[in-house]
Amino acid sequence: ARIHPEDRDTVARAFERAMQSDSDGAYRAEYRVATGDGGWRWLAAVGQVFFDGERPVRMVGTAVDITEQKRLE
Repeated sequence: ARIHPEDRDTVARAFERAMQSDSDGAYRAEYRVATGDGGWRWLAAVGQVFFDGERPVRMVGTAVDITEQKRLE
């Protein structure tokens, strides 16, 4: 719910691709999230899905605030 409405489809597609058993399990997405004060921050998220056969069993990752980088762009 905190993901910007314009970015939700992009995030969902990246997640769905990473969860496919025929993928390499890599997740990458840049998106905006709501802050508590009504503003928006940009995040760059990367992750890796691990599979047991064809079934995804675990995902690890991190997200970094790239708001200043986006402002400079």
